[in-house]
Amino acid sequence: MSLNNRKGSFSIAYSGNSVSDFAPWYDLTQCVLERCVVVRAELMPMTNTVDYNAFSPYFDEVKCGELIPEYVAVIKQDKDGHPEFIKFERK
Repeated sequence: MSLNNRKGSFSIAYSGNSVSDFAPWYDLTQCVLERCVVVRAELMPMTNTVDYNAFSPYFDEVKCGELIPEYVAVIKQDKDGHPEFIKFERK
């Protein structure tokens, strides 16, 4: 499956201003990012998010000229309390 046309954007929220403030979200972020090829990541301090543009087999195909859709990662905890990726849903 080609990823060329499977583009999407999503955000991951954080709190704080230093690298150590990201520690609680490390497992969650890794769970999402390991399913994508990130081509842009931008820290947005006004909204306390990191915005991503990526390619993923979980994204819908985008035709030439279409806007890149926004997604939300659906995640649940497994029985040990670790994040478990379910799917990306379009906003």
